[in-house]
Amino acid sequence: MLVDFHRWATPVALPMDEVPILRKTSKKQVVHTYHLVNDENVNFVMCKLAYVVADVCSSSRFRCESGGCIHKNKLCDGFLSCIKGDDETAEICKDNVTSTSSSTTTTTKKPISTSVKAKSTPSDSKQCTLPPITPDRTYTVTCPPKNSCGIKPGDQTMEYTILKSKCNPGFTVYQDGKVSSNINNNMISTCFNGIWSDVPKCKRICNDLRSLDLELKCSQYLHGPRIPCTGILLEGAAVIPACKPQYHKNFNHDYRHVICQKDGTWNKEFFQCSPNCGRTPSSIVNLIVNGRKETRGEAPWNVAVYSSENSKVPDFICGGTLISAELVVSAAHCYFNSAYQKKMDARLYTVIVGKSTLDFNKVDYINTTKKYAVSIFSMNIGFLERLPNDLRGQYELVFNVREIYFTDTPFNGERTGYASDIAVLRLSDRIVLSEDVLPACVRWNEKDRFDPGGKQTFGKLSGFGVTQDGELSNELLTANLPYINFTECKRRVSEDFKDSISFDKFCAGNETGAGARMGDSGGGLVFKDETDGFFYLRGVVSNRESGESSIATFTDITFHITWIKRIVISVDRSAVDEDTSVNLKTKL
Repeated sequence: MLVDFHRWATPVALPMDEVPILRKTSKKQVVHTYHLVNDENVNFVMCKLAYVVADVCSSSRFRCESGGCIHKNKLCDGFLSCIKGDDETAEICKDNVTSTSSSTTTTTKKPISTSVKAKSTPSDSKQCTLPPITPDRTYTVTCPPKNSCGIKPGDQTMEYTILKSKCNPGFTVYQDGKVSSNINNNMISTCFNGIWSDVPKCKRICNDLRSLDLELKCSQYLHGPRIPCTGILLEGAAVIPACKPQYHKNFNHDYRHVICQKDGTWNKEFFQCSPNCGRTPSSIVNLIVNGRKETRGEAPWNVAVYSSENSKVPDFICGGTLISAELVVSAAHCYFNSAYQKKMDARLYTVIVGKSTLDFNKVDYINTTKKYAVSIFSMNIGFLERLPNDLRGQYELVFNVREIYFTDTPFNGERTGYASDIAVLRLSDRIVLSEDVLPACVRWNEKDRFDPGGKQTFGKLSGFGVTQDGELSNELLTANLPYINFTECKRRVSEDFKDSISFDKFCAGNETGAGARMGDSGGGLVFKDETDGFFYLRGVVSNRESGESSIATFTDITFHITWIKRIVISVDRSAVDEDTSVNLKTKL
């Protein structure tokens, strides 16, 4: 059979699946190419002149009345693939439809129940009624060529009118008892003989789950088979949350499962986990000035800060201390332009976490498994940016600085004795923690002033400070430094240096032994709590007396804890635990 398109009174719009197959014939025919109209609602193939269409389709395809061929797996699938709808007719789908007469109703194994619930006019009119707007979907109307049709719910529309439906946000296409593979979430329904063709349902979903601190196990229903937590989670989906390694629960919770509800919400809030802070896997190594290199993981909170202000290859300028997965405490003078008395641009700085060697371009290995890999965020190290995903996280982590915070009291450097010499850096992204990358603990109680009394107490300092040969150390060193209170420090230093010991300082070090040196600025002095065994940040390297003395001043963070807490809460409101009955540690 040959189809002559001249017989059609109006141009015909064919679905893209039903493009007629042209065959060569013995007769001369003038055959013009198809004209593709890319409409926002539907793709048309407009037939303009006469065509010769094959009257035979392959065995795997079905021939539509209009002459096109479609795959047989498109028969009775709820989508109109033939222009006249003959792939979804009762005759073709007689084993899979619901048929109704005035006297009896017969239901067979696959009833058609369109989720676009539209009333139909009598079949002899061949018109359909546009369906109502429902919360689960929206639709657009495409009228047959050269015909007008209704445009709002309840209007009558011509045969072959097309509805293009799309599930609204929070819903997904659901067909044959499963989520559809329809990536674009688009569904087509066509008016044929007074009836709308079947359209799959739009089913409510819960948000997919991604977390840096939670390890999640998901199933499509309680005790059902496992599914990806980053996929589509329907009503009834169950999630088992647990804290990842290096994290712990903030509070006790008596539930094991969280269930996706009918309204697309979870029946319980997911608990938050806090990083394990202030823990080290190895023993302390003594002395920076004449010490040995640090054992890997001994100071997992230590960071190195580099500046690109004066060179293409960033220079090391200061140290810093992680207090959360996104925040670093350092010294204000590292990021202060004394000539112009202003804070420097955060974009000049790069922070490297897990750094054990000074060389910016040397990539250090850290013992982090693939499971906790993170992205690399530095624009400065091409090698790190090119690391494949399965290697990222096994090496030092590089971040740009998003923002630098100074205290409310202006920092004026030497003019005010380095008072308020403290800064907080916000990184370009959150860190995924590991054994080698953990924050130091912080006590958030404003009344908790550090005072060891008359007992000699040692703090631990790590850094790349100047060694005995006058050069910055190429390897990260660590030292135990004796604590010196404010009064004793003023007594032991020279008259010239006393003005540099402002109200918010204490000292550490001694006249002849280990101590902070140039290059250690911004590094954190941490003290081990003998009760819980964790290391708490107490001071930030600020300044030191010139000469052979190793005594240095440290900004006491307890004088600025309210300000630091305000920044931490602005990043994550649940970050600070106000309960003073427990060891107060960072909750990020």
